[in-house]
Amino acid sequence: MKTAFFLLLTTSALAVDFDREIRPLLREHCIECHGANKQKGELRLDAKPYALKGGHDGPVLMAGVVAKSPLFQRIISTDDDERMPPKGERLSEEQVATVKAWIESGAVWPENDADHEAAVDKRLQHWSVQPVKVASALAESLGLKPELWAPLAAPQGASLAFCALLGGGLHPLIPVLLNRNGPVQGPV
Repeated sequence: MKTAFFLLLTTSALAVDFDREIRPLLREHCIECHGANKQKGELRLDAKPYALKGGHDGPVLMAGVVAKSPLFQRIISTDDDERMPPKGERLSEEQVATVKAWIESGAVWPENDADHEAAVDKRLQHWSVQPVKVASALAESLGLKPELWAPLAAPQGASLAFCALLGGGLHPLIPVLLNRNGPVQGPV
């Protein structure tokens, strides 16, 4: 029991505080080339979703495996073409040790507001891919009863086409299926 408590205390004492130690290091040494304004190698390190995605060579963080984490390998590289940061002073031994400990401990990246915002695909916020909300007054003016056209609500990709039909004076055919017992109305 005492051993387990000691191990728990030791590992929590060695845990790296991302917001206090890693995030400022990334801001100071990496964001200029791997941030919102510039993404060398298609890599962004300014928000968690981008960092976990990686760059054109794939993921740069291998949580728990420092030897296979390209981010760490670039930091410690002696090759001038590979090393990061490419200009200016190298990271200090203490900073390198901090990054190493962070990756070895699982590369925990607590999310902040910027991380949550980055997780939202802004392309899906564009008006053209939003579902079309046809006003019931418009539908009624065209003689369409909501119970007939509501099941025909087009998927997001076809929403504009559905609206164009209505706006151009064209009316979608209400599917009428004939079965042996008479007409059945509803979506096909």
